[in-house]
Amino acid sequence: MGKIPKLRRMDILEDARDTRERLRRGHIVKTILEIVGTAGLLTTAILAPNAVSALYGDTTSKQKRWYIWKTIKQMEHTGLLSKKGVGIRSHYELTPMGRAKVADYEIGKLTIRKPMRWDHKWRLVIFDIQEKKRTARDELRDTLEMLDFQKLQNSVWVHPYPCAEIISLIKRKHNLAKDILYLEVDVLENDSWLRDIFFLNN
Repeated sequence: MGKIPKLRRMDILEDARDTRERLRRGHIVKTILEIVGTAGLLTTAILAPNAVSALYGDTTSKQKRWYIWKTIKQMEHTGLLSKKGVGIRSHYELTPMGRAKVADYEIGKLTIRKPMRWDHKWRLVIFDIQEKKRTARDELRDTLEMLDFQKLQNSVWVHPYPCAEIISLIKRKHNLAKDILYLEVDVLENDSWLRDIFFLNN
């Protein structure tokens, strides 16, 4: 195998550094958003040594605190955070875009818990979402598929296990409270194929 030319090696190393940088910044952005989502706001306490250590997983330094502060300012610039107040009383809050991003992280962790015994009820999600909200509609379908819902029609999906809280989270994430209906029904005609899919015939 021939040697990689020196300039090409430099390009590869630079690409690797860029990749590590994006991954590190992505981790910090995610952690900051989750902190603000839990606490409700973000103050300069995020730059305290123990907080910086939690973000980096190692010892702290002025350079790392500066990097976190730079990331926060970029998050403000991109619309994830909004600064409130001035001086030592200033703090950051989530914007609607920031709240949606936090919801994305939460939804990505979601699973519908399978109970010991099925209660013989079907959970239906029915939605009527306007074309101007097409992106939210497509993301909703992707999320339902991820959660193992089965499609009865394009806008009607079904699952056998309780998931009201998850659907409420999805509604908030996409601002679709008036567009999505969640139902629990005792009878669903011709459901034998669904029972087969979810192994409910035993």
